[in-house]
Amino acid sequence: MKSVAWIRVMAGVVVAAMAMTTGCQGLGGGQGGSGASMTDAIQRLAGEWVLKAMNGSEVASMLPSGAQPPSLNFGTDGKVSGFSGVNRLAGGFDLGKLAEGKLSFGNLASTKMAGPPEAMQVESKFTSLLEKVDGFRFFDGGRQLSLTEGGKGVLELVKGGK
Repeated sequence: MKSVAWIRVMAGVVVAAMAMTTGCQGLGGGQGGSGASMTDAIQRLAGEWVLKAMNGSEVASMLPSGAQPPSLNFGTDGKVSGFSGVNRLAGGFDLGKLAEGKLSFGNLASTKMAGPPEAMQVESKFTSLLEKVDGFRFFDGGRQLSLTEGGKGVLELVKGGK
């Protein structure tokens, strides 16, 4: 009986290790190469990302002339801050979920200023989609980031806005 229990424990360890590796490989978004660790994923996410598209629609075409697009700044400590179109936002993301190839934002706090109607609409859509994000993928050598819901890209961002 002890050997059966031991085999089950070891099988569980192997399955958990495979799930972590597979999940982190999924973070590569077609990058190729060997699987990335959770630390690699955190390092790749770290920094500023500027929103380019929501549900396939270019953000620039939704904003008033000269308006700044929404952006997110991921910290290596699980904190996130940014600009949502009119207001500043801050909160956190679950570092533990990165090991599973997932991304989940905690409660995001925001300032409550008003702005141009078009920018307010972009902000509302952006924050609503952020609440639904459950994963992410990198593209273009890690310069583009797709935040996903159910495997479908809903927010497309570019590293540093370039």
